[in-house]
Amino acid sequence: LQSEAVFAALGEALKQKPEVVKRVGGVYLFKINGNDGKSWTVDLKNGAGFVKEGEHGKADCTITIKDDDFVGLISGQANGQQLFMGGKLKVAGNMALAMKLEELKKLSPAGASSATLQSEAVFAALGEALKQKPEVVKRVGGVYLFKINGNDGKSWTVDLKNGAGF
Repeated sequence: LQSEAVFAALGEALKQKPEVVKRVGGVYLFKINGNDGKSWTVDLKNGAGFVKEGEHGKADCTITIKDDDFVGLISGQANGQQLFMGGKLKVAGNMALAMKLEELKKLSPAGASSATLQSEAVFAALGEALKQKPEVVKRVGGVYLFKINGNDGKSWTVDLKNGAGF
């Protein structure tokens, strides 16, 4: 599911912008439809907030949407109101929170496409994996620069030589 990469990127962005929790003040449950449909909880109400796979606690607003429509919504390629009016986005619970979905778009990198969001999630996961297995740095002994083609042309450096990891 493409949405997995989007949720991973949103989780990382939330760590950088915890003020979103104060602006939203709600817990979302996203039910992503598709072949391997999954649920995700986005807590923008408690503490610093979090993004986790599965249902965690009581959601204030439940959004049911297809994987590709969700990716389009968060990346700005789809309009939430049009998705709702077309029956592609279903809302249960607090409708006012559904109107605050724009805050999630703000967490998404500017101009991000689904490919950009996927690369961010990949490098975020790689960073976490390297924290768990620091011995990889000693075994590899190299520094890699990844230049991701796309709208924002992001670059990522993975240092597996100098003990930094990222």
